[in-house]
Amino acid sequence: MNRSFSSLSLAVALFGAASVSAATYPTGFTESVLYSGLQSPAGMDFTPDGRLFVGEQKGKVYLVRGDTLRTPPILNIQHKVDYNTERGFQAVIVDPDFATNGYIYVYYTARYPTSHNRVSRFTFANNAIDTTETIIFELPTLPSRGASFPNQNVGTGSTTLAVWHMGGGMIFGNDGKLYIGVGDHEVIANGQDMNTLFGKMLRINANGSIPADNPYYGTATGDLRAIWASGVRSPFTLALHRSSGRIFINDVGDGTAEEVDTLTRGGNYGWGTCEGNNNRGSGAACTFAHTRPIYAYRHGTGSTTTGQSVIGGGFATNFRAQDSGRYFFGDFNNTATATATSGWIRSINPVTGRDSALFATGISNMTGLMFHPTTGAMYIIARGYNTGIIDTVGTAGKIGSLLKVTYNGATAVRAPQAPRARPGLVATNARGTLTVPAGVIGVELFDLKGSRLWTAGNLKRDDLVTLPASLPKGVLKYRWIYRD
Repeated sequence: MNRSFSSLSLAVALFGAASVSAATYPTGFTESVLYSGLQSPAGMDFTPDGRLFVGEQKGKVYLVRGDTLRTPPILNIQHKVDYNTERGFQAVIVDPDFATNGYIYVYYTARYPTSHNRVSRFTFANNAIDTTETIIFELPTLPSRGASFPNQNVGTGSTTLAVWHMGGGMIFGNDGKLYIGVGDHEVIANGQDMNTLFGKMLRINANGSIPADNPYYGTATGDLRAIWASGVRSPFTLALHRSSGRIFINDVGDGTAEEVDTLTRGGNYGWGTCEGNNNRGSGAACTFAHTRPIYAYRHGTGSTTTGQSVIGGGFATNFRAQDSGRYFFGDFNNTATATATSGWIRSINPVTGRDSALFATGISNMTGLMFHPTTGAMYIIARGYNTGIIDTVGTAGKIGSLLKVTYNGATAVRAPQAPRARPGLVATNARGTLTVPAGVIGVELFDLKGSRLWTAGNLKRDDLVTLPASLPKGVLKYRWIYRD
């Protein structure tokens, strides 16, 4: 069996079918089904004010406002998307300066001129998305998978190309750079091959250019200079720990293990020599000198400590006191049966990777988990079924849902936090000072084109930040950095 995310899942839900959650949570938590009728939900992200974008694998993006999913979709690029099996729309994220520029970024498998993965930008304004697409970064044509596979969507000529392990996780780091997880595209050797972008973590500027401080910028050529780290298999989701700036990679495993990694410059996460902490395909300890996962768990069925496909993830701020600051992640499904709702959610200490604790069971094929930027509620997208081919239709109960989990107990805590660094404008030829609001730990200044000019850290509430005289005169953009 191919132990990929989609080999256990990717199928299409039916609008209008009933959805019943079988999930079990600790005492004091309540789950609400906000919407039931999504087709293979894949990717979601919050705006700074708490609106939510939710993507579907075929290329539609919906807006959720006030916990209500608005229809029709605000973006539909299905005509451009090759959504066969694990290909398709994978991620949607908002720009750190979304409040001023309205930019959202998507990762999807493009149909033309050949099947390949792409990062593009669209602009959101007045509760709508401008359909003008700005292509930011193009990945190469999918490699040959060495065998024919029935392709229901893109026609003759692409049936021998890879259909699994697309990756697709995207996130902006605290440095303002865009980090992109690219799967090995079914070629195991790609993880260690520095002559390909497949099996890598990439780092680019928001406009698609490549930062000169990338680790291989001076030795690689062309787009290979975008490589930030290597040795990943299928990094489907990423998460940012904002106070530390660490990026968590949720890398879907093969036959033996799932892993959560922390991204480092020039890191090598071992695939396809190692999987988790072991040699690929065996239980023996891995001797390959790779960057070890912060947390790994073995494959298995029927257990809340084993699973099949890791799904991230975010950091709790408004649950029980014991949950505050912990990293929550889940597993898509810990059984191979089509009707099972055996996915689970666990949490770990994000500093040590230890103290793993079970949070929820019975999640119906979860594909995403995030926390609301202001309320701290947990939001989950789940596919609700597990059949393998996305175009399967006609079976009742196969329906994707958007879920919300809140805590109602008396021990809830609320740490000062904002999941997006809040932007604004300042005139340096006028007052030239900024008063620090509550919860802020730093500030960054940019010119109007987005180039970073100056940063300051170790700030506290009511500090008066005086901008240096060396800054260019005129209007600049500033961005507060909040603690988690």
